[in-house]
Amino acid sequence: MAEREGKSKIVFAGGVTIEVKGSADQIQREISRSRAADLAKFTKANGHQVVVYVVAANVAYIEEVPEDRSDVGFA
Repeated sequence: MAEREGKSKIVFAGGVTIEVKGSADQIQREISRSRAADLAKFTKANGHQVVVYVVAANVAYIEEVPEDRSDVGFA
């Protein structure tokens, strides 16, 4: 079964967050694979094709962004 292409939020140790394309599991796997290189590459989830590089050691946690944001105050 293929995983759905959702959005996740990467939260860094300093509190900065970015939204990227992919499920939390996909993001975690990519960061785990990239630890040796120190950088993980993601596409930002803002409607534009912006690629961001994440320093794996600075990631505090990853959380999935719900499809329906009405339950968290977004319209």
